[in-house]
Amino acid sequence: MLSIVDLKKELGKNIYIYPVHIESIKSNSIDLHVSNYAWSLSSKKSISNNGYIIISPRDTGLVYTEESIYVTNQIGGSYHSKVTLVSQGVGHIGTSLDAQYIGCSLVAIHNLSDSPINLKVGSEFVTLQFDYLN
Repeated sequence: MLSIVDLKKELGKNIYIYPVHIESIKSNSIDLHVSNYAWSLSSKKSISNNGYIIISPRDTGLVYTEESIYVTNQIGGSYHSKVTLVSQGVGHIGTSLDAQYIGCSLVAIHNLSDSPINLKVGSEFVTLQFDYLN
């Protein structure tokens, strides 16, 4: 797992993130932000509304990250839930970032609660950890 020192060293070499929010780099990860592009898995319609992504109760929202990422064949990673969202009824996020991936990330957010989940566009909503590949 890459530390903050490793991550900052690899930015612009084996990891490219645009836009990069330096304040979102944590001790061993980086938090990614909600974009304005999201839709409901059940209705197949946009769930973007006035600066928020609104995920209906018992629905899954497919949310693009604001950041575009490229990693070389020397880097992999994994996406993880943020406790603040899980405590509101969002299901666990757990998927991988493959080596040589390029593009925005599409994250499935499962609303397991009986209330809508509102994600502010531009807010942090998923954590990405990186690993070196041998």
